Amino acid sequence: MLNLTLRRRKGPGTAGDLVAISEPNIIIVDSESSNVTRIGTWSRVEESEAVGGSYLQSNAANSKLTFSFKGSTLWIRFRFGPDCGKVKVEVDSLSVTIDLYYALELYKYVNVAVGLKENERHDVTVTVLGEKNTSSTDYYVKVDSFAYRLTEEALSLHSIEYIDLINVINTINRINQIQLINNITDLEKINPSTPFTRVEGISFYDPTASGNTWPIAIHKNYLYAGLYATEPAVIKKVDLRSFREVDTLRLVDTDEKQPVAFSIDSTNEQLYVGLYYPAGGKITKVDLREFKRVEALDLAEGSYALTCMDISDSDYLYAGLTLGGSPGIINRVDLTTFSKDASLTLASSEQDVNRIKVYGGYVYASLRTGQLIKAQPDLSAYDSLDLGEGSLGGIDGSGNYLYVAGEGKIIRVDLATFTKDATLDVGISGAARDLEIVDNYLYACYDTSPGKIVKIDLSTFTLEDTLTLEDWEAGCRELATYESYLYVSLFNIPGGVTKIDLTGRNVIMNRIGEIESIGSIGSIEGKLKVVASKRLYKESKAVAAGGSENIDFPVPEGATGCIVTLVINYGGTSSAGVTIGVYHGPTYGVYDTETDDEETISFSSESYKVKSFIFATPSNYVRFKLTNLDASLDADIDLYAVFI
Repeated sequence: MLNLTLRRRKGPGTAGDLVAISEPNIIIVDSESSNVTRIGTWSRVEESEAVGGSYLQSNAANSKLTFSFKGSTLWIRFRFGPDCGKVKVEVDSLSVTIDLYYALELYKYVNVAVGLKENERHDVTVTVLGEKNTSSTDYYVKVDSFAYRLTEEALSLHSIEYIDLINVINTINRINQIQLINNITDLEKINPSTPFTRVEGISFYDPTASGNTWPIAIHKNYLYAGLYATEPAVIKKVDLRSFREVDTLRLVDTDEKQPVAFSIDSTNEQLYVGLYYPAGGKITKVDLREFKRVEALDLAEGSYALTCMDISDSDYLYAGLTLGGSPGIINRVDLTTFSKDASLTLASSEQDVNRIKVYGGYVYASLRTGQLIKAQPDLSAYDSLDLGEGSLGGIDGSGNYLYVAGEGKIIRVDLATFTKDATLDVGISGAARDLEIVDNYLYACYDTSPGKIVKIDLSTFTLEDTLTLEDWEAGCRELATYESYLYVSLFNIPGGVTKIDLTGRNVIMNRIGEIESIGSIGSIEGKLKVVASKRLYKESKAVAAGGSENIDFPVPEGATGCIVTLVINYGGTSSAGVTIGVYHGPTYGVYDTETDDEETISFSSESYKVKSFIFATPSNYVRFKLTNLDASLDADIDLYAVFI
């Protein structure tokens, strides 16, 4: 069972000590604890979202914090920001350098060590390097707290954000009764039926990677993301049902660096990883059934760099290669033998292959010099079409048309005549990095800050909408779809993947579950997804005027609390309200006759309302009784329950 009592909780403005959480066996140590030794120059900064209300900072090179612990895993909570520099973290013999620069100021737990021997002492040193990203204005290293897991047995699917949720829950005065969570202003501005909406984001941290995410691909219900690592390349595996990272693969060769392209052979369950480095082009094969590296193929194209790939069924893979100022090259790889069996060198004016798409029996390639290439599948011959729209980017096809990204435009090409058929101005400079067609809509992502995605209705070839991501989500690289969601990779620090709802379903709950949220109660609305991934329930009810409806849920094993969110659609103009009552019982249908857990939500002249509450769950079942206080109008209510 989860113990919701913290030990020796630190108050604002005072020095703190250990904070113990009985489940999941994690200890938090404040940077100002007596267990942490300071060397050099450090200053204390008060900040409400820091653990205990303050953190330590230093911009003096070689200033250090040292700390020792016994446990299996270590995180450090840093404050990232525009004035932050680089920090070196040493855990025993492991040394990791982390760039703390970020365009916005926000807290992040960084996983710096895993798989340590649980019963041995581990020594930690945090060193200010006096180095920085060229975009940073200073060299600050800001350390809020350390967190370490005692054993690997407890709740391994939950990351450090789980701790933040528990800390917030413990600040609520009456955990045994409903508590109104105020100031969810962002949620109250969202129409729950609006499609093409940002849902949530996941960030990737890895000690060997720069943080940038480039290629992504989806197989079954997993998303694979390549981090632009120094050495060797790193691939993250994300379960799309929970949108949580579940595994990491590091390629074994130190010259397997900087993944820029993924192609999946779904039949044989193989992932092909195109690497920008080493020179000459290299492709590594990964078995997705065991998520392990199998072998690698050197394309041996001199000083050229691999930039893109696409696959034709399960037979051939095509790779585009680039060398500035030189003709572009396309290679074909026989996947049966995993060997290069054909190569095409373009004309001297046809340079830098940006994207490749296999469509309708041909291999299409977009070039930096503005041409669209149409090659025979055996690469024996090709046609070239100069689109006259500057450097070209993403490609996708639908029906008799191919769509190509030009600078600020999307170009439609008639495949029957291989001619430019129409051009659409999207109002964004540069060429879209990637295109994805879903249900007669084309989505194009742009390498802007923040990132932008446009939605184009292909039936009319008109721009329908433009979605701007959050301020910290920059550098859109690739798109992938799964069910009714669009996923976009982010080439920023930290790198990650953002999830976009294309239909408008579950917008409210997913927004509450947004890990990257920054706001007045960001510490709680930003963490719910951690538990919602396994324990999310939803019911919709049409509550008759003046009537009531019951919604019953089983309480998951191990849950001791619940956060419930109501989304109420109301079409009236007069004042109205809905009361939610919470009843507990040992078996289904058998509940207490009275409850102290009751709250009324009042509203007037609003089409919908969003409110969240938190309360304890001492029994096996819970009943929510919704009572419509309006005597004349029905109310449509969606109820989301997250058990913790």
